[in-house]
Amino acid sequence: HHLLHQVSYETVLKSERRAAHARAAAWLTERVGERSDEYLAITAEHHARAGAHALAADWFERAAAMARKRHALRTDLQYMERAEAQAVLAPGPRPAKRRASALFSRALTCDALALREEQAQALDALLALGEADNNGTWIAKALGQKTLLADRLGQAVLAEALAHRGVAAAEAADLASSAALCHGNLAWLALGRNQLDRARLSLDAAMRWAVLARERMVEHKDHIFEVQLLLIRAELHRAEFDDEGAGVALGQALALTLGMSEPRLAGSCRESSAQWALDRAEPALASQHAEALARLAAEFGLAVHAATAQRLRAQCQLLLHDWDAAAQSAAAAVATYRAVRATHLVAACLDVEADALWRGGHLSQAAQAFSDVAAVWAEVGQDANALAARLRAADAAAGVPDQ
Repeated sequence: HHLLHQVSYETVLKSERRAAHARAAAWLTERVGERSDEYLAITAEHHARAGAHALAADWFERAAAMARKRHALRTDLQYMERAEAQAVLAPGPRPAKRRASALFSRALTCDALALREEQAQALDALLALGEADNNGTWIAKALGQKTLLADRLGQAVLAEALAHRGVAAAEAADLASSAALCHGNLAWLALGRNQLDRARLSLDAAMRWAVLARERMVEHKDHIFEVQLLLIRAELHRAEFDDEGAGVALGQALALTLGMSEPRLAGSCRESSAQWALDRAEPALASQHAEALARLAAEFGLAVHAATAQRLRAQCQLLLHDWDAAAQSAAAAVATYRAVRATHLVAACLDVEADALWRGGHLSQAAQAFSDVAAVWAEVGQDANALAARLRAADAAAGVPDQ
């Protein structure tokens, strides 16, 4: 069938092909509407073969948006790439607003797929476009996402600098979503340094902007920031040894996600809830949240969440004294974290693996693992953690059993 189609297709003159594709595109345009990204992409393909490259770019963008709504992120990225290729072929410059929207969408999709280099390229381009057009909204959006990216890569100093720039840009542009995101990341970074008063101030500011973002709902995801901030509030309660307060914040976050179609956010709630259960020495409850996280990760292709589910399994196995299984689960998570360059998560997970090896009596392997932990912590500037890991490596190398 394919060969017959190709032979027949090649017998048609190119000018006639273009005209026929244009007619097919017009017919589909009248009938497809918003049926599915597959039909939108077929319409785009006909426009492309008809030489209507600007229209093809429009329809591929619509196909990408439809794929994004159903969380088909790989398909979304493919359609965005096709749209960009068609836009290059189209006569005249692409409108700056369209370019900015496409870059932002691409950055978010790459973030979800843990494609860090592509994510950084899209955000750099968006920031440059915003600065060239003196557009505060695009600048704020780019800086907000860049601070998250720096944090995911373990670059805490850069993340904080970007967050401060993002706060200034977002508040100047009155962009509530980016203001909430940047204030929230400042709270998270302060929490990581155990600066609890500063974390609380940033968190309160972030929550005010998050409520405003939800009330305005400029974009369809502007209701997610309250959930993200509740997760940070839960971590703040944990740092203050307020176990009940943490549980309340996590319960509120999980309840809010039930009405959303946001698998990554639901996954983050499951992760935090599992960690809370582990702190309470409740491995059965932690395991329930970890398995729910694993199902979300498998369904939507979320690599980081899949690794985190493995890490949580390892921590549950540690509580149950299943040392070998814990070491294996942690090692699997480390491999995935390394693949997506989640450096700070590599360190935390290596620590779980090393702990399992040490408790299981594999002292030489544990010593090497703790040395690896120290190297990663040093790489991200966590000197105190690096020193602690080196001390544990020395104990394991000396044959000191874990207490």
